[in-house]
Amino acid sequence: MVSASIIIPAHNEEKYITSTLDALQNKNAAEEIIVVCNGCKDKTENIASQYTKKVFSLSEGNVSRARNKGAQEARGNILIFLDADTIVSPHAIKTIKDQLEKGSFFGTLHAKPDQKKISLFLYCFIKNTMNTFYPWANGILFCRKEDFYKTGGFNPARKQGEWREFYKQIKKYSTYKKIKMSYVITSSRRIQAWGIKNMLLFWLFTKKREYVPIR
Repeated sequence: MVSASIIIPAHNEEKYITSTLDALQNKNAAEEIIVVCNGCKDKTENIASQYTKKVFSLSEGNVSRARNKGAQEARGNILIFLDADTIVSPHAIKTIKDQLEKGSFFGTLHAKPDQKKISLFLYCFIKNTMNTFYPWANGILFCRKEDFYKTGGFNPARKQGEWREFYKQIKKYSTYKKIKMSYVITSSRRIQAWGIKNMLLFWLFTKKREYVPIR
């Protein structure tokens, strides 16, 4: 029987994390929710503590270290890495667990925009089309814990592009699959700040500029 641990890295996410954690209640009840606050200087940790006892704090703002810390503390045999600004649809966690009971793979969910704007629908359409065949996180990534540890986890030296490097490693031990029957709604703050073109270029070709937080 599979059990899931939700791992949420959070860096100054007080404006978004409440909605993310609310969505994990009731129909999306998970066995374990882990929040790793990394480099937070706001109320993120206090908010997260109202939802789960498993809140950890790292002094450095490093999302890879935060994910690795969450995996280290996880008890479930399925790891679900969820961005702090990403809302899962009802029953999404159960859907992931049900699918992984049938086989071993890693993957993501379908994405929907957080606002009804043509540009955001277009961006999600492009991402959803591409990540049907090519690993590309939509604010969520799930895998079996045993496969995660075979990869050595996320590279803490990478300031951006850490997903891509992780995918290259986990593909050696597992196959990729996007689950379409459930979805996530993720914040469009970066798309609106950068524009669709720059976002796609950044994720496709990993530009050398630093991945600057937008709050």
